[in-house]
Amino acid sequence: MNKSTYLINWLEKEPLRFSDMNRLLKSTEKINGEVTLKKEYRRDKWRQRKDYQGYWNTSLRHLTGGLNPIIKKNDEGKYEPTEYGLENKFHPFARTEEDLEKARKFRAERIAQYERTRLNYAERVIELTVFENDEYKLIKKVTVQQ
Repeated sequence: MNKSTYLINWLEKEPLRFSDMNRLLKSTEKINGEVTLKKEYRRDKWRQRKDYQGYWNTSLRHLTGGLNPIIKKNDEGKYEPTEYGLENKFHPFARTEEDLEKARKFRAERIAQYERTRLNYAERVIELTVFENDEYKLIKKVTVQQ
């Protein structure tokens, strides 16, 4: 089990605010492949943590975003798992073949776009030697407008 699965299991029982999710995850440790609360933070002592800020924010954003979010805010402003999140709680970041194919196409398009831009830029920059002697060479790069 990983931290995201641990979080989804926790949210299934008790919805939490964003900051509480960070406190909870900061208070966990992995022992023999299982994620559990550290001894000093059991019995809801994790709720009093002050050093949690920004701990797992990036990964939490992955859970809340995208076409199929794993967790979402309820009417009270607390996060709870979605139906999709409950179905995929053991593999929360897994993607379907269609999603993977879309990602591959998007990545290929971006790489091709980058290559075109790089080649265009390389064609427009010219190096000119302004001054040169035995010890010193001054090169000026000029961008040519097309």
